Amino acid sequence: MGEGAGTLSGGQRQRIAIARSIISNPKILLLDEATSALEPESESVVQEALNKISVGRTTLVIAHKLSTVRNADNIAVISDGVVTEQGNHGTLLNLKGHYATLVAAQDLGAADTIGGGQQHGTLAITPHQTFAEESDGATAEEGMQPQHGTMGYSLVRCVGIMLFEQRSLYLCFFFAFAACITAGATFPGQAILYSRVLTVFTLPPDEGQRRVNYDSLIFFVIALGNLIAYGTIGITCNIIGQQLTHCYRSEMLANILKQDIEFFDRPENAPGALTAKITSLPSSLQDLLSVDLLAMSIVVVNVVSSSVVALVYGWKLGLVMVLGGFPILLAAGYTRIRVEMSLDSRNSERFAESASLASECVLAIKTVSSLTLESLILERYSDLLGGIVKRSIRSLLWNLWLYALSQSMEFLIMPLGFWYGSRLVSRGEYTITQFYVIFVGILFAAQAAAHFFSFTASKSFTCVTEKLY
Repeated sequence: MGEGAGTLSGGQRQRIAIARSIISNPKILLLDEATSALEPESESVVQEALNKISVGRTTLVIAHKLSTVRNADNIAVISDGVVTEQGNHGTLLNLKGHYATLVAAQDLGAADTIGGGQQHGTLAITPHQTFAEESDGATAEEGMQPQHGTMGYSLVRCVGIMLFEQRSLYLCFFFAFAACITAGATFPGQAILYSRVLTVFTLPPDEGQRRVNYDSLIFFVIALGNLIAYGTIGITCNIIGQQLTHCYRSEMLANILKQDIEFFDRPENAPGALTAKITSLPSSLQDLLSVDLLAMSIVVVNVVSSSVVALVYGWKLGLVMVLGGFPILLAAGYTRIRVEMSLDSRNSERFAESASLASECVLAIKTVSSLTLESLILERYSDLLGGIVKRSIRSLLWNLWLYALSQSMEFLIMPLGFWYGSRLVSRGEYTITQFYVIFVGILFAAQAAAHFFSFTASKSFTCVTEKLY
C-alpha cells in the first residue's frame, strides 16, 4: 500500500475502510456514503457484500446514491433537515414523492427489474494486445529494482569525482594537505631525535649538556610546527565540512524532488528512510572528505617518510622490518576494510526495511491501535532486526579477527627488528644511532599503518554508494 496508503486510489481506500469496519463484527454498522468513490461495477460487488453482512445487525446508511439503500427495511427521506417520507423502497415509489423523483433521476427503474444495480444492455469489448501491455510487467519490474548510486565506480574514483566537483574548496584543500605533509613528516624527525637522546648519556658532561640543549630546541621547534600544522588542519576541516554538508544535502533533496512517482513506491525509498539519508549521509560524507581524508593523508606521509628514512640509514635492517611485517599488515587491513564495506552495505539495505516499517507504523498509529496490531508489528520488527544480527555475526567475527591482526602487527615487527638489529650491531655493521633511527622509524611507520586501518571506512563508503546523482 505504501507509506500512509499513498499508492491507493480513492476507491481502494474506501473498500479498505469498509473491510476494516466489518472485520471486528460490530453489532451496529454506520455507513456514510460508503460507495461514493467506487465505479458502478465495483459498487455492485461491494453493495452485495454489504447486504450480506448487514443481516443480523443494525445498519445505518447515509447516502445520496439510492442503489445503496434500495434493500433497506426503513428508508427516511430528509429535506431541509425534516423527514418528509419514510418507508421501504416499494412504499416510497408508490408515494411518487421526493424518493420516486430521485429514483427516476438516477435511472434505477430498469436496474430494479434486473437487480443488483447493474446497467442494462451489453457492451461488446474486443481485446487488443499492445506492445505496452506486453512489456508493462517487465518495465515495472525493472523500474522497481533499486539502483546503486556509484554506477559501478570504486571508492577512490567516487572520492575523486566529489573532489573534482568542489573546485571552490581547492585553496582550502591545498593548505590542508600542506599541513598534513608537515604533520606527517615530524615522525621521522622524532625518530632521529630519539636516537640522539638515547646516545647523549654516553657523552662527556659538557658535550652532553650542549647536545641536550640543542635537541630540546629542536623538540620545541617540532612542537611549534605541529601546533601550526594541526591548527591549520582544524580550521580547513571545519570550512570544508560545512561547505560539503550544505552542498550535498541540498543536492540530495533537489534530486529526490525530481524523481518519478515509482521511485517513492520502492520500500527502501519510504519518506522516513529518505529523511534519514538526507540527515546522516551528508554528515558521513563530511567526515570522509574532511577529517578522515586529512587524517589518512597524515598517516600515509608518516609511513612513507619513516620507511624512507629507515632505508636510507640502513637498508638491511630497514628492508627486513618493512618487508617482514608491512605486507601482512597491509593485506589484513585491506581485507578487513573490504569485508566491513560489504557488511555495512548489506546492513544498510536491511536496516532501511526495518526503518521503513517503523516509520509507517508510527504514521498509521491510529490504524495500528484500532486493529490491536501492536504485538504483530513488534514481532515483525523484532524478526527483521534478529535476521540482521544472525546474518552479520559471521562477517563480524571475520572482520574482528582481521582488525586484531592489523593492530597487533606492529608488536610482531618490534621483536623481529630488535633481534636482527642487535645482531647487526654486535657484528659492528651498525652503530647504536643507526639502529635506533631505523628501529624507531619503522615502529612509527607500523603504528601509523595500524592507525590507518583503524578508520571506519564502512560509514564513508555507505555515504558514497548511496549518494544520489
